[in-house]
Amino acid sequence: MLLLFTLLVSYMSNYFMKYTLKEISNILKSPIVDGLNKENNIITNFEYQAIHINCIETAFISISSKSWKKFLGRDSKLKSGEEQLNKKIKNIGLIITEEYISDMENKIPQVIVEDCIEALKLLATTIRNNYNNPIIAITGSMGKSSTRLMLAETLKDFKVLENRANSNTRIALLLQMCKIASNPDFAIFEVSLNAINNRGNISLILKPDIAILTGIGAAHLSTLNSEMDIATYKSRIFYGLSESGTAIINQGTTHSEILIKNAQRSTGNIRTYSFENNSEALKIVNYSIKKGFIDINLAINDEMLNYNLSSISKGMLENSLAVALCLYELNVDVHKCLSYLSKFKPFKKVLEIKEIKSRASTVTLIDDTHNASLPAMINAIEAFNSQCIYYKGKKVIAIGKISDLGDQTEIIHKKLIKYIENSNADKILCLDDETRVIVNKVKSKDITWYNDEDLLLKDLIHLADKDSLILMKSSVTNTQFPKIAQKLPIYLEKTIGYTKSNVYKNRESYHKKSLIKICNKTNEIVDEDNASESATISGLAPILYFIHAKNKKMKNKEVKINDWPTNDLEFYTGKKLTVNEIINSMSNSPHPSLIYQLTTLLFATEKERQ
Repeated sequence: MLLLFTLLVSYMSNYFMKYTLKEISNILKSPIVDGLNKENNIITNFEYQAIHINCIETAFISISSKSWKKFLGRDSKLKSGEEQLNKKIKNIGLIITEEYISDMENKIPQVIVEDCIEALKLLATTIRNNYNNPIIAITGSMGKSSTRLMLAETLKDFKVLENRANSNTRIALLLQMCKIASNPDFAIFEVSLNAINNRGNISLILKPDIAILTGIGAAHLSTLNSEMDIATYKSRIFYGLSESGTAIINQGTTHSEILIKNAQRSTGNIRTYSFENNSEALKIVNYSIKKGFIDINLAINDEMLNYNLSSISKGMLENSLAVALCLYELNVDVHKCLSYLSKFKPFKKVLEIKEIKSRASTVTLIDDTHNASLPAMINAIEAFNSQCIYYKGKKVIAIGKISDLGDQTEIIHKKLIKYIENSNADKILCLDDETRVIVNKVKSKDITWYNDEDLLLKDLIHLADKDSLILMKSSVTNTQFPKIAQKLPIYLEKTIGYTKSNVYKNRESYHKKSLIKICNKTNEIVDEDNASESATISGLAPILYFIHAKNKKMKNKEVKINDWPTNDLEFYTGKKLTVNEIINSMSNSPHPSLIYQLTTLLFATEKERQ
């Protein structure tokens, strides 16, 4: 077992490095301005966003727009430090700035440096080198945030420093390294790919005592070529370990052999875990997924451990295995620490279970729209399946796309097909072009694709009956799906068990024919029936495109089909068709790729199409 600093030594020791203004001035090799009689004031916190300044022991690093651009290679979304700073501020101990700020209402000590980001790096490196308590670094394609939150929850009896929200990029981690000036008992660093890529591996200066890699999955494929590349980059987290450091690795993940091999470059202390297979150090004796929680029995080095985890996710269970191994390495009371997981809460929208109550019924919503990768999508579907036996109403899965997959988009989404076919859902609803490939291939399931988020929302409201269960799962970027998840509980509260809602009346009106008559001379509506409630307009888009194209009298030229996610052996990328062939296909159940192709010919922008 790794010989880290024992807690007895950590807590009995009264000495640790205190960072006074004078000490910070010495580190930065720059004198203090406006610091008369304040040289010995202590700084325990650092910020580069002024909104987070909350005490006199805070140093504000006032990064200029010029330094941001030099560091990022582009303009920053953040305002410059001086623009952020309230000139009347009192509750602050120090300003580190590139130019003296002369119009402060109160005399605040200032240290002037050439480049505030370089100053931040220097402070981060120095403060880390003076810190003697354990540092834990966590990365992975999925599960890193949940594992970090879980570990912090188990260590809540101690003083713990961890990332603010999910700030895990290079610059955010440099700031967090400065924050260990407060001398926490444990410092937990969630590390993104951004911080360990070719721009520089932050692990080399972070020098963690324990590094955890939670898994490798399909993400970042718009910038990296393969999952093997992802594994290679992610495993750079181990390069900062010393020989006495510990690597904790999910052996059940893809390319785990690369992770273990790269960890061995730094340390021989490698601990592995896996949901599917027991390792030498850790064995899953048994587990049971209940309604809303999991009961788990483990053995670590033959020591029996039992705990309840307030989650329904096998992925979360797997994350808890990494936490258990880490606690064991930290030499804390593992039994007591793991008992806190019964009250653990991850980020909102991470398999978050919401009971929606209204006038006459209750619907349970599993909101997992925090983000998505292929493993996370599969994990969400399996978690949904485990809960279906506890609900008597309809079981519905609603999914959007997995983002950031580059040219692997179709291949990755196709991997979901077997999980959807084997799910316990009565109905599956899909949004986003990327999910068309799923709908086209899934058999023996009631599945529908939507090109309109409002229509999908309307169907969800209709499907929600007494004691039903709904899973919402998607990425958070480049999709409207999270907005649906946000609206759904509000609408459900108004409509469940109440058939005359203004939001959704009833199935009859929804599927009833609708009619709108417009005067060609005045463009005024002269007659209408059921126009606001019926959904029949959705299927009319090809006919509307057909009419619009005929009216435009488009030139009949040869075009090549673009790379649409719905392409298949009949309508493939690069296939040549004439404009007239594409237009005429609209009158007879057209292939989705032909519809997409015609819209690009008809409309310059999405706004124009709508």
